[in-house]
Amino acid sequence: MSDDVNITINNHTVVMNLENLKIKGADLEPMMGKGALYIQRYARKYAPKNHGELIQSIMVATEVENSTRAKGIIYTNKEYAPYVEYGTGPKGAANHSGISPAVSPSYTMKKRWMIPAGEISISDADRYHMIPVMNGNQVLGWLTYGQAANPFMYPAIKYHQEGAMNVVAKEVEKYLKGKVK
Repeated sequence: MSDDVNITINNHTVVMNLENLKIKGADLEPMMGKGALYIQRYARKYAPKNHGELIQSIMVATEVENSTRAKGIIYTNKEYAPYVEYGTGPKGAANHSGISPAVSPSYTMKKRWMIPAGEISISDADRYHMIPVMNGNQVLGWLTYGQAANPFMYPAIKYHQEGAMNVVAKEVEKYLKGKVK
């Protein structure tokens, strides 16, 4: 029987096989939490800096799946996070490099659409090169062609899974040394 350690992010799971160690899932859970925190740090580093809301929303949870398994989960509860990760509209369809190969986003291919003026700040509209729709001197909204993908979750696990596994391995080693005493 083997014990597996899983770190899951954006439907990708990194599995560390802990053959024959017989560590209980409840004991693995805090170890997985430390590995997940390692990935979280990079997801936050790669997330766009704009207002900081997305960065602060990247959280970690752990779960014991059964008596011998535990997993770490890195997630965000921001509704707009997938739009940032995968892009939107024609711009997202044209430029979505760096997203997970396991995900096949479907882009709305409207030529352009309008975001009402009150739903986005002028500085953000400028940052995304949106076109103002005017009525005299009043901005009614902003035209957009979407946004290119800005992946932050997938690169965090893709480029740092080995580091996370090393963190978990060190925690397992500490645990086992404590058991041998």
